[in-house]
Amino acid sequence: MKRFFWGGALKRRNHYRKLRRRILRRDKRVCQVCKRKGAGQIHHIIPKSKGGKDTEENLITLCGPCHLLLSPIPLRVLEKILRLPRDEIRRRQREVKRKMAKLLISKRG
Repeated sequence: MKRFFWGGALKRRNHYRKLRRRILRRDKRVCQVCKRKGAGQIHHIIPKSKGGKDTEENLITLCGPCHLLLSPIPLRVLEKILRLPRDEIRRRQREVKRKMAKLLISKRG
């Protein structure tokens, strides 16, 4: 079955795929927070909701757990997903947010 896309939708999707590959290649698939190898998720340093853009300067590679810890997911849900005690999740969230703040400062600096 052939799929049809409205003009710009396909171009945007292809552009984002290429951008994502460039970011993963640039960061060597290493999480920029915990340095775990094999990371494959892309994160906006400045969220799009706060004016962040889809640019190489605003995107970094994260592993799944670090990406989850930065998300607004409720703590009780994170406990089930990550299978960690609440105190450990909070500790890791603080650590990830501290490292992200350092990244943000270095990007602006």
